[in-house]
Order: sequence, then C-alpha cells, then structure tokens
Amino acid sequence: MEPRILLVEDDPFLRSVTVEMLTDMGWSIAEAPDGTRALEILQSEAGRGIRLLVTDVMMPGMNGYELALNATSLRPDLKVLYVSGYAYDVLPQEVMEDGTAVLEKPYTARALDERVRRILGVTQPAYVTH
Repeated sequence: MEPRILLVEDDPFLRSVTVEMLTDMGWSIAEAPDGTRALEILQSEAGRGIRLLVTDVMMPGMNGYELALNATSLRPDLKVLYVSGYAYDVLPQEVMEDGTAVLEKPYTARALDERVRRILGVTQPAYVTH
C-alpha cells in the first residue's frame, strides 16, 4: 500500500490547491478543514495507511501543534509536516530545535514534493517540470 497523506488546512482555497499539487505528485490524499475532523479521519477506516500529517499551524480551535500532539498519541508512527508562514512564531522553541519538519508558506510544488519525499524516505521524485 502506498503511503497516504492527511492534509489539514482551514483555508478552502489553499486546501484545494495543495490537494491538487499532492495528487499530481501521485500521493493518495485525505483532507480535513480542521483538527477535529482530522482526528476523526485518523480514527476511522479512512485513516488506514496514513503515514504523514501535513498541517497548517494557525487554525481556529485546535492549532496544528495541538493536532500533531493528539494525532501522534493515537498513531505514534505518524510523521508530521507543519506548513505555515508563522511556524517559527507559534511552535514551541523545543519543537523547532528538535528538527521538526516545517515548510514555510508560500511554498512551491517542488519544495512540497521534496519535503514530503524526504520525510517519507521516498527517493524517486514525483514532481517533474515540463
């Protein structure tokens, strides 16, 4: 089974664009508009096979850091990629110092592809420029 990605982004436009980018790269995607829905997905049959949580940091209600704590307590093997223009201002310093995966917004499809592949240990590039 190929690794699946759970994308959590509260902005519908950004979520749609990112789902399209990841799908174009060949990834199987589950998506959620918030942390509560993301946790529901991880606990459901639809959450099987999800190996990477890609989450915005700044979201109403449960922020991305809180989501990651809850998600990894449910699934200790789950990897996390934070995407945010404010990650360094919001994430606790000890999280930033432990090599946590962060991708600053705005990002390119190539940067997203490279980061996802590195986190999941996939060497074959999915993103090809034409």
